Amino acid sequence: MTTAPMTAGSEELVASLARRVSETVARMTGGADEAALLDYPNYDNPGDAAIWLGSVAALRETGTRPAYVAERRSFSARSLDRALPDGPVLINGGGNLGDLWPVIQRHREQVVESLQHRRVVQLPQTIHFESGEGLARARGVLAGHADLVVLARDQQSLETARNRLEVEAELCPDTAFALGPLPRDGEGEGILWLARADGESGTALPRALPDSVTVTDWQSDRDRGMARVAARRGLKTYARVAAGAGGPARRPLERAYEGFARDALDSARRTLSRGRVVVTDRLHGHILSLLLGIPHVLLDNSYGKLRGFHDAWTSGCDLVHWAGSPHEALEIAIALEARS
Repeated sequence: MTTAPMTAGSEELVASLARRVSETVARMTGGADEAALLDYPNYDNPGDAAIWLGSVAALRETGTRPAYVAERRSFSARSLDRALPDGPVLINGGGNLGDLWPVIQRHREQVVESLQHRRVVQLPQTIHFESGEGLARARGVLAGHADLVVLARDQQSLETARNRLEVEAELCPDTAFALGPLPRDGEGEGILWLARADGESGTALPRALPDSVTVTDWQSDRDRGMARVAARRGLKTYARVAAGAGGPARRPLERAYEGFARDALDSARRTLSRGRVVVTDRLHGHILSLLLGIPHVLLDNSYGKLRGFHDAWTSGCDLVHWAGSPHEALEIAIALEARS
């Protein structure tokens, strides 16, 4: 591993965003000794794993211990109340507040409805609704909670939360910044193009790419194989068994979640480190490249998530370059590689 070759500007930016995350989480928890942290991402998305690890790091920085952790399939409001009779409940952040990922959104709404008696904090999210029906249902649930705060990762999401969802909201960077600088696996070579392969993909790749360009996605890094799939299934089973336990009995689950998330983060770190320069339309391709000190070029996703985040937090960073099209991204990346 090598130390992230951050510039003075990028190092200062990462440090300032990490401080803002920790300070915001400290205010949201009100100095509580313990809190609940929900919505562990038990699936193959290293970006969401980085968010979870950053949330845990921010809680530790502020002296708050997760007394109850759960994923979507193992959450129980009754078990939460037994494990943590009083204290804030934090829902992990990401880019799934809206109707693009309906299963996750419906679970969030069910959690909020079941915790009317608790302080609930939605950690930093990008908010996007494509249908008025989904927005109206979410507003009916979220606005009806007496003590809910939504943290937004960009200005548009903040305005949606306040004006359309009608909830208390404020701006906060992605919690992955609480991880701070990350070590890079070697210097890399060529251009690593991390391209979304799901419904959020916003642009097609150029038809002809130089041999120096390697195209991949998070899901293409399958070095964990079937053993990891089996382990994840075992973790789900264990989480269901542990759902009724609290206090020390739940700490092995907390450690298991953190270990799996760390493994996913390491996989993403290895993937990005393969390139001397990165091109990506994944938000955490951007955030992790910044933490790794890798020069990179950003393209937007299908609905403006990267543009909004870049405008809010990282537009002045010398490691980050915006491109309006894949062809422009390729030109910028080739020039960056030539200079590196």
